[in-house]
Amino acid sequence: GDSGRSWAPVHRLPDSSGPMGTLPTSVCLHGGDVYLAEYTLGDDPARILRSDDDGRTWEIRVETTEVRHFHGVFYDPYRDALWAT
Repeated sequence: GDSGRSWAPVHRLPDSSGPMGTLPTSVCLHGGDVYLAEYTLGDDPARILRSDDDGRTWEIRVETTEVRHFHGVFYDPYRDALWAT
């Protein structure tokens, strides 16, 4: 390698993720898909997004106003389920 002198984006996060960016726990890879738990601000609904094309496009999987934002999304291999906090 070149000791980090050149980088290429692997996954592009959607613009809706806002100025907070993402927390280290907000991205989960599972079954070839990328899941993103958004840390939204203000009155925007909290969302979990999924990409099945390495982040080129995103679809909303969860959208709610019952919580202010998400801190993370995690895969549970024992229940074969995704959990969000």
